Amino acid sequence: MATPPPSRTVASMRRRLFTAVAATVALGFAAVVGYVALDQSTTPAVVVVGDDWASSVKACVPEVSVRNGSTYANAGVVNCLTEVMEQAYNSGKTADFALSLQAAVDADQALYDVCHPAAHTAGLNALRNLNDPVAALDAVAGSTVCDWGMGHGVMDSLSEQNPSKQTFVDVTAWCDERVADQRLYGLCTDGLGHLAWGATKSFDESIKLCELVGTSEGRKACGGGILMQVFAPAAHSASIPLDEAPKRLPALCADWASKVEAEGAARGCYAGAAYLYSLDLKDQMYLWWNSSEYQPGVDIPTGIRTAIDASMTRAVEACAMFPAEGRASCENGLANNIPTRYGAEHPVEMVGICRLFSDEPSRAVCNAVGDRIQQ
Repeated sequence: MATPPPSRTVASMRRRLFTAVAATVALGFAAVVGYVALDQSTTPAVVVVGDDWASSVKACVPEVSVRNGSTYANAGVVNCLTEVMEQAYNSGKTADFALSLQAAVDADQALYDVCHPAAHTAGLNALRNLNDPVAALDAVAGSTVCDWGMGHGVMDSLSEQNPSKQTFVDVTAWCDERVADQRLYGLCTDGLGHLAWGATKSFDESIKLCELVGTSEGRKACGGGILMQVFAPAAHSASIPLDEAPKRLPALCADWASKVEAEGAARGCYAGAAYLYSLDLKDQMYLWWNSSEYQPGVDIPTGIRTAIDASMTRAVEACAMFPAEGRASCENGLANNIPTRYGAEHPVEMVGICRLFSDEPSRAVCNAVGDRIQQ
C-alpha cells in the first residue's frame, strides 16, 4: 500500500491525538488545505542495525533547518519509518521498537506528525498473512506510541483478509479486556470501527458489528472509527470523498440510529461526524504551526486566524444539521477535537472560537482545551 502523500500525512498524523482517547475525549484522515512545504532533503536511508532500534529511528531523521511535520514528510521520513517498522513486525521485536520510538518522539515532536500513518502502512505491508490477530495485538499492546499506529496496522491488515464474524468477536473481546486503560481502549475500539468497515464495506453490517463492543463509550468510538475509515482513512483511499460528508451525514446518521439498539451505538455516527468536521480546522491551524514564520508567542497572522474562525463556523453549522441530541453530541465531539496546543498557545483566539458553539456544555469543553495535558 502506497504511503499517503505529504499533504495528507502531516495533518492526519497530528489529528489522531485528538481522536485517540475516544472513550473519554472524542472521536487513523484527510487532505490538508494549503500545505506548506519548507526545506527539503534527500530521503533518509533506511538503516536497521540489529536490534538497535534507536539508531534505526535516528537514521530516518533528516538534516533540515526547520523541524516540523511538513519538512519531515517532504524529506521521506514516513517511508523510512515504515520500512523500519516493517522490520520490527517481521522480526517480532515490536515491543522493543516501540520503546525506542517513544523515546525518539518524546525528544522530537516533529516525529509525532508522521509516525502514525507510517505504522498503518507498515502493518499492511508486514502482516499480509495474519494467522493469529490476537497474538499480533498482544505484541503491540505495551505502548500506544504514535496513537497506537501499530495496533491499527494490525487491524488494517486483518480487514483485508476477509475476516469472519468470529474473528471480529475475538478482537472485540481483546479490546474490551483493556477497558481499564482508557487510552488504549479508546484507540482499540476506534480501530474496531476501521476493521468493521474494511471487512464489510457496508454501513449496515459494520454498525451492527460495532454494537458487539462491550461498553457504551466503546460502541461510540467504534462507530466513529467507521466514518474515519470511510471518509478519511490513514492508509487507504477514501470510499466517499471527505467534502461530501456534511451533505451525506444527516441522512446517514438518521438511518444509523434506526438500525441500532445498544446504548452509545447511535452516537458513534455523531462522534465520527465531529471528527470529520474538525479536520479542516486542524489543517488551518497547522498551516500556521508548520510555516516558516511560526514561533511560540508570535501572533497568528490575520488571514490564518480568519480561516480558522471560518472553519469552526462551518463545522458548528454542519453539526446543526442533526436533531437536538445529535447536534449536542456532535458539538461536544467537535470541541474535544480542537488541538490542545491551540488553546495553550492562543488563549484569546480560543475564547473566540468557543463562543461559536450553541451548546453550553460544548463551550465549557472548548474553554478547557488549553488546560489539558499535552501528550
